[in-house]
Amino acid sequence: MNHDTLLPLLDRLPSDPHTFLGLPAALAPHLSTVKRATRRPQPWTEYRLLAALALSGWSFRYGLGADPNSGQTKRAFHQLTSAGLWEEQRVRITVNAVLVRLTPLARSLLTEVGLTPVESEWERMERLHRGDTSTQLAHTAAVCTFAHHARTFGYDAQVCPDVDGPAEPDVLLVKDEETLFVEVQRRGGEPWRRVAKWHNLARLQGEVLLCAETPAQAHRFAQEARVHAGASQGRFTDLVSLFNGTPGLFTHQWSSRYMEPEVIAGM
Repeated sequence: MNHDTLLPLLDRLPSDPHTFLGLPAALAPHLSTVKRATRRPQPWTEYRLLAALALSGWSFRYGLGADPNSGQTKRAFHQLTSAGLWEEQRVRITVNAVLVRLTPLARSLLTEVGLTPVESEWERMERLHRGDTSTQLAHTAAVCTFAHHARTFGYDAQVCPDVDGPAEPDVLLVKDEETLFVEVQRRGGEPWRRVAKWHNLARLQGEVLLCAETPAQAHRFAQEARVHAGASQGRFTDLVSLFNGTPGLFTHQWSSRYMEPEVIAGM
């Protein structure tokens, strides 16, 4: 799913003509109270955000289809948290990230109104991704942040995809006929484990695709992949560059293990 497929679903949410503003009766008591109808009532902003999370499973809060800088959206974020409809976790990585997932109350209410929630990215990462629990939340935030940026470039993105073999990529990207597996790598970790990741990823798809936190880290990991894992092809990007704005999802590429990466045309 990407934004092009999610937005039409949000325009056809279940409603109840017998309630004020047409909100589903089960949800209305948990959303903001308003005294008059407006063009875009506050409770409907909250309902759409909650439904976006339920239908997509996207855990990067700012990726749920609303302007995160508007006062109405900020009030909606606060209401959904204070009403116990979603759990929110602020994570400090190189860029600020806020993760969200539905509470049991929200899952029950949404199911009652006809919206069956899917598993969130946060929950899927916890269930499937092996790693040090002390750093797992930061890694989850980095993966969800990258997946969000990939969707802004038109990709469908799935975290922790199922693959055959030893590779364990963090994200599957699909766009038109293109299928890509990407490793999201934060700082730290044992070098031999990273080299094994690059080697397995190259065997899986013929190239290494990676996203680091910073440009410097991305170049260092690319060198590991070329020199130590023997990856003859690859592309990379980083969260800082994506946050600042890039023409494409990946910023650099290499086509030989003996050549330094070059900037992708258009960057």
